[in-house]
Amino acid sequence: MEFCGVVGLAGSTDLEPDMSKVDCQTLEILASCHALVFVDNKLVGDPLEKATLKGIDWSFKSDDKAMPKKGNGKAVQIVQRHHFASYLKRMAVVVRIEESFFAFVKGAPETIQGRLTEVPSNYVETYKKFSRQGSRVLALAYKSISDMTVSEARSLDRDVVESGLTFSGFAVFNCPIRADSADVLSELKGSSHDLVMITGDQALQLAMLPPKFILYQSLH
Repeated sequence: MEFCGVVGLAGSTDLEPDMSKVDCQTLEILASCHALVFVDNKLVGDPLEKATLKGIDWSFKSDDKAMPKKGNGKAVQIVQRHHFASYLKRMAVVVRIEESFFAFVKGAPETIQGRLTEVPSNYVETYKKFSRQGSRVLALAYKSISDMTVSEARSLDRDVVESGLTFSGFAVFNCPIRADSADVLSELKGSSHDLVMITGDQALQLAMLPPKFILYQSLH
């Protein structure tokens, strides 16, 4: 999985791969809204979320704190996680940055859309543009949370955390086809196996894959 960049900020439909040009709030969401954990001093979890940290050049520590590797960015402390649920198509975290609390949310664009206080005019156009290219697209959003104690922040209801949000861009990812995919598919087909594709990805993203495989097979 490869993190390609961010799109949708300032009304632009062009991908921004240079993270030095991306809003600080967006980077903080990317750095902390995830389910990565440490097991035996090793960071484990979704390859997409690992690719994100690498792509934005942030580190994540065993105390659930994200930090930029360069510059003077602020540490982001995760206070509470609301993990990804397939039926919700989103996840959220409550974080503390210095003395302020925020809710950071990411998920399927069509799901996040209904939870925004204001939807950009090119919202749908932008995410569909990249989905049609075969990219995986996640919407990012946030909101500030009123002053409270850490204990109060941890007890916030999930629906409260994930509503009344401000849009903060789309994260775009690509998953290149493995070099041996065409050969493996050819062998399976040659051994009288029926080939089907089952995925939880968006339909627009899935629609781009079969032509790539057909082209790939024709080159071998």
